Formats: sequence, structure tokens, C-alpha cells
Amino acid sequence: APTPWGQLIRDAREAADDPLSIRDAAQEAGISYGTWGNIERGYASTRPGEYQVVRGYARSVARMCAIVGVTPERLEAAGRPDAARILREIRLRQQDDPASDGERLAQWIAGRIVDANGDAADVSALIKDLGLPGKPGQSLNVDAYRRAARATGASVAEVMAATGIIEPDEGRPEPRAGVVGA
Repeated sequence: APTPWGQLIRDAREAADDPLSIRDAAQEAGISYGTWGNIERGYASTRPGEYQVVRGYARSVARMCAIVGVTPERLEAAGRPDAARILREIRLRQQDDPASDGERLAQWIAGRIVDANGDAADVSALIKDLGLPGKPGQSLNVDAYRRAARATGASVAEVMAATGIIEPDEGRPEPRAGVVGA
């Protein structure tokens, strides 16, 4: 049976206006498809007929919740105060200075476009199309990061890390199937 937080994440992912597949959600969060599925299910198969409980690292669970829009309060109520604390930090970074978050995101997008095409495309039109903040006090939401990721070919986690919203992975491996994360 799924853990309470795994069920919460699955329900939020499936209830979205534009539901994400596990593969797409995992890519946006910067975690593996297998890890996302194991955390949602709450277990991993260690060998045929044998299963082991999977909690997931707090950071991974928090990223998953950020992608599907689960609040820290709901995550805490589901039994993951450790992940809720990280999710609160992610959300605070998003709210700290919305104007500069939008500016950092715009600069990052411009850099990706220049890198990809070798010249500066009409970045201002793209940024407007992405619906990024246009004035101080207007906050970013995960949809803006998702649109930026799609426009640039990056994952949502890469976009958030590039703009200082979350910490970059620094090559930390995700748990293997069957390994219980804390």
C-alpha cells in the first residue's frame, strides 16, 4: 500500500488540469522515473515476490510536492515533517523577491536560448509567452518554471536550481530500488 505522502503526491499529480505522467513529473523534478514511482507506491520490488518499503529522501519528496503543488501543511499532515520543512524553504525562496526571481529566470532562459541557437532570439516575447512576473510582488509558480523548462529543454529542477530556488543536485545519486531513504 502507498505511504500517506506517496498517495498524496499521486492524487495531486493525477488531479492537475494537465496531469503529468510519472516519467514527465520525474524529469521535471530532476529525479529518476523509478524513484518517483517507488516513492508514490511506497515500495520497491527487490526480487520477484519480495518488496521493501521506500520512504524516499526528504529532498526528493519535497521536490515532487513542489512539482505537483502539494502544500507543506498537507505533506506534514501526511507524516513527512522533514520533507515539509524543505518544501517550505523552496516556497520561501520562490516568494522572497518575485521580481528578481523572474529576472534571474529570464536571464537563465536567455542564456539557454543563446547557447542553443548561437544568437539572441526574441527573448522578451518568449518570456512574455511564459507568463513570467512583469512587476514587483507578482509571484512565480511552478507553471512558469514548467513552461521555462519546456521552452529551453531543461528539467524544472534545473530551472529552479539555476535561479536559486532549490539546491543543485551536486551529483548526489538517488536511492537504488529497494533501498529505504531517510
